[in-house]
This record gives sequence, structure tokens and C-alpha cells, in this order.
Amino acid sequence: MYSVLVVEDELDIQSNIKTLLEEEGYYVLTSNDGEAGYKIASEFLPDIIISDINMPNLNGYELLQLLQEGKDTALIPFLFLTAKVDMEDLRFGMNLGADDYIIKPYKAQDLLKAINLRLAKKEINGENVKELKEQLITRVPHELRTPLVGILGFSEIIKEDIESLPLDEIKSMVDVIHRSGKRLLKRIEKMLQFSELVYLDKNEIENNKNICTPFEIESASFSNEIINYFYEYKRNEDMYIQLDDARLLINDRYFKTILYELLENSILFSEKGTSILVRGWIEDQYYKIKIHDHGSGMDKKSINNIDLLNQFSKNIYDHDGMGVGLSLAKKSLKYFNGYLKIESKEDHFTIVEIGIPIAFGLINMDERGSCS
Repeated sequence: MYSVLVVEDELDIQSNIKTLLEEEGYYVLTSNDGEAGYKIASEFLPDIIISDINMPNLNGYELLQLLQEGKDTALIPFLFLTAKVDMEDLRFGMNLGADDYIIKPYKAQDLLKAINLRLAKKEINGENVKELKEQLITRVPHELRTPLVGILGFSEIIKEDIESLPLDEIKSMVDVIHRSGKRLLKRIEKMLQFSELVYLDKNEIENNKNICTPFEIESASFSNEIINYFYEYKRNEDMYIQLDDARLLINDRYFKTILYELLENSILFSEKGTSILVRGWIEDQYYKIKIHDHGSGMDKKSINNIDLLNQFSKNIYDHDGMGVGLSLAKKSLKYFNGYLKIESKEDHFTIVEIGIPIAFGLINMDERGSCS
């Protein structure tokens, strides 16, 4: 049985909605104002919330803002029930995270349709997240364990047989150990960096001044850095790169983590000998980077799951699949007021475009805790 919280100060409307939903088999909780509604939502975690906008104590917008700040309440579908709404109010509510508006006087079938639609979507999202979490449980330990096999295995051989091993074999084993160690370090650093965005609260982020140090792209030197990255995968001959100079409103750690995650996806999911184009330019106060490969591509479900995973990123770190890495990159870009777009066709190509605001003057933390 689904539970519905109705937050409405007009008691006759509240009673009518409660009766309607109970007849449809819902368990209904009610509240007369936003403050009491917030307490009920936090305690009982209903499956969906229907709220009026103009109410005492907390209005509907304030209620939604509080719910969006809560770890357990942020993902509850939220419907506004209001007598009238103009485009500005509609946009404001949607930006806060509202799922829909129901206009008074409402038709019973319209209200039920809106509720059923949101609950069905929540059910589908829950199944997708469950499936993806199960994949992560098996993949994350594997991705951390794989580099350790090379490190421990070859170091054990060297330890036991160093006196009898030819020098060229020792050098070869040390090379494997070194590359495996770099791979493991990269994965651990990536986990730590994304955890900063997921777990730090606003005050902790504001105190982290280094997060707002702008990143300077000097095309010649940074292009060489990317070429060396491709060389590690023996794909340097497949790469075509053209970058403009820029000063970006993002620090170097996060920028490089995002970029190399996207580059790694293109490398891993395209065949050697196929081209990978990397282009960076300034447009509309953004520095835009487009990465175009001719690899396996992505289906629509994988692309849609990128946004889905952003909602559950506290339980996600990294693995070699496209969706998770992209979702983490997208979350980081969102923090720095950037964006990520994907165009893809299975077995043909993937084009990923990111945009990061250009830095002008001094960099400060704004009231939301993000760089501006």
C-alpha cells in the first residue's frame, strides 16, 4: 500500500482528497500546515507528498526546500496543489524540485493520474537503481583488486627469486608494478574526490578554499599532457586534439578527474585504430570540450541512468562502465555550475560535451557553497 502525505490548510479540501485517496487504496497522512507536514514527512517518509502553496508557518515552497535538503526526503515525489500559478511561480517550483502542479479546482481523475504517474516512475527508478547497485557491489571490489594482483604477484616473484632473475625480467615486472600502482592510485583518488562533493556539508566546502582555485588551460602544455595520457593506452596515434587557451571556474583536481574519466571511456569503449577527437573552445561564457569517438556507443537506458545515479551517488564510487563514471562526472560539473551532454548511437559513436564557466576576476564561494 502506497502512503500519501496531504499538506493542506483548507480542511474541506484536505478531507475530500483524503477520502478520494483512501477509496483508491492509499494510506493517507494529513497536515494543516507546512511545519507539521515537514515533521510528518521526516518521520514517516511517505511515498508521495501533495502540498498547497499558501499555508501558515511554512508555505509550500519553504516545505519543499526543507525536504530537498534532507537525505531521506529529497527523493520523495512532490506535487503542488494550488488555486492559480503563473509561469514564474511554475518555474520557481520546478527549479526547487517539484514534480508537478495540480490546479484547483481539480478533477479527481487528474489528481489520481498525476499520483499514479509519479509513483510508477518512482517504482521504475527504484528497480533501475537496485540493478545498478548490484552491479557496483561486484564491480568496485574487482576494480580495486585487479591492480593489486599485479603488484603483489610480481613483487612476490622478485622478492623470492631476485638473485636468479635476469635484469630485463626484473625491469619488466617493475614496470607492471608501477603501472598497476598508478591505476590503483587513480581509482582511489577518484573515489576520494567524488566523496568530497557527496559527503561534505556546505560549511566544510566553504572552508575548503582550494576547491575554488581556477584552472588555467595553456593549450600547448595541456595538449601534451593529454597526448601522454593517450600514450599510456597506446592510442596516441588515434587522437586528434585542438584546445583553446582559457581560465576555468574549477580547480585542477576536479577538472582533470572529469576530463580523464571521459577520455578513458572513449579509449576503453572504442577500438584501437579508430579516431578520438578532443576539441576545446570558448562560447557563451563557457569553456566547452567535445570528445567524439567511434566506439560501442550507449543506449538510451544507459544515458537516462546517468541522471538517475546522480540521485543516489552517496552509494556510488567508480567502475569501468560508462554510466557510473559519467554520472559522477556530471555531479561534479553540476557543483561547479557546468553541464554535460551526450549524443550516442550504439555501435557507431559517442559525443560527450561538457561546459565549464570561464573564470573572471576573483573567485569566491557563493551562498550555495559553490564557486562563482
